[in-house]
Amino acid sequence: MTPFQLLLIRSAFLPAGLALEATARITSLWAAQANIGIATGEAGRTLARSAAESWTDGARRGG
Repeated sequence: MTPFQLLLIRSAFLPAGLALEATARITSLWAAQANIGIATGEAGRTLARSAAESWTDGARRGG
């Protein structure tokens, strides 16, 4: 079961306001995790690009 499905089951036993608040918090947490993943991926690509350029420059110079 996904966390969202568990939340839906749990929200059936909570007052509507609390269920909406819990949903909003979990959604914002997932969005933050997605943003971290995107930033990490971009940093990794930048690092890989820099390493490839460095290696290519070294190969051109014969080193």
